[in-house]
Amino acid sequence: MGLSIKRFETERKARAVAERMGVSVTEAIDRALDEKWRDLTIGETLEARRRELDEWMKEVDARPRSGKSLSEIENEMYDELGNLR
Repeated sequence: MGLSIKRFETERKARAVAERMGVSVTEAIDRALDEKWRDLTIGETLEARRRELDEWMKEVDARPRSGKSLSEIENEMYDELGNLR
């Protein structure tokens, strides 16, 4: 499958970028498109991650609580020298 670049300036830029990167023109274009795709879809990815975290937080909030203070929990976890029990 071929791609024809009809604008001289675009081809010049592609070749210059590829040369600077030390890769083929195809590789340079592929990397540029990957980067642009990530930029264009980052909002969707972040929103999905936010939804996952919200669901996880709901699960955590629904768990029973011990009623112990942080200090009490730490005292159960560590001895007087600060080593884990």
